[in-house]
Amino acid sequence: MTAVKKAMLSCLSSNDCLISAARLKNYLNQQGITPSRSTIWRELSFLLKTGLIRKVTVGRKIFYEMNTAAHQHLICLHCSAVFPIQLDLQMLQAQAEQCGFQLSKEQLQIFGCCKNCSRGIDPLK
Repeated sequence: MTAVKKAMLSCLSSNDCLISAARLKNYLNQQGITPSRSTIWRELSFLLKTGLIRKVTVGRKIFYEMNTAAHQHLICLHCSAVFPIQLDLQMLQAQAEQCGFQLSKEQLQIFGCCKNCSRGIDPLK
């Protein structure tokens, strides 16, 4: 495994949640590793294909995270902060079955306003 892949996996596994390619590149640069953007994308593509990481699209932004236990995300509409949460997926599965719906993939994102942004901001606007 290349030094770039090892460092990328280290960064992704040490983060609680989503990380952008730009933030990943900054992390690598701080570690003294200076890959080109094309190398970053090539390594991300490889890690996605192997199933080690997953890609999460939030609006027009793309993030990456380790492909570990399923979890969901709270996303601030104002500052784009992302918070991992764990919901009862058995309840969701039961409700889906009641509707005759078969789940094949779960990716839930809940949007709102974080506590830092909610000071003086109406989250419904």
